[in-house]
Amino acid sequence: MTGTDAVEGLCDGLGVSRSGYYKWLNKRESRRQQEELRLRIRIQTIHRESQENYGRPRVYEALKQEGIRCGHNRVGRIMKECGLFGV
Repeated sequence: MTGTDAVEGLCDGLGVSRSGYYKWLNKRESRRQQEELRLRIRIQTIHRESQENYGRPRVYEALKQEGIRCGHNRVGRIMKECGLFGV
């Protein structure tokens, strides 16, 4: 079975079009997703540099001091998703 035959068989089995599969395969992250990843990395760095003491309020303030604009609820959500919490 060639590569295209395998893809066609899988697409038929899953009920999706081949063009839809290739579009999904080649799609790029949105600007929001890229921003979210950068913010997640920065939050993890701030938390680690604080010896894991900073919670959401201090991490939020540190981001604000750096000029990074985001809401405190967003910081809290990202910290929760990453399993980060303050002491």
